Amino acid sequence: MSAAQKISQQPEVSDAEVLARLDKVTLFSDIREQNGAIEALLKIMGKRRYKAGENILTEGETGTEMFILIGGRA
Repeated sequence: MSAAQKISQQPEVSDAEVLARLDKVTLFSDIREQNGAIEALLKIMGKRRYKAGENILTEGETGTEMFILIGGRA
């Protein structure tokens, strides 16, 4: 089975799982108390899947995005 097939067979991460993870991110602690703020953030976020071993970031490069891992490891 190819890596692409393995990715396509993995269940999609639910919004509830993403919200639970965002609730643990210290960066968002101030907006947690604002009604609907985390949910609004979820609406503008994108979800991406990566293959095991695929490079997402390279140390030293300037980035324009923020990544929050829901599954897997860094």
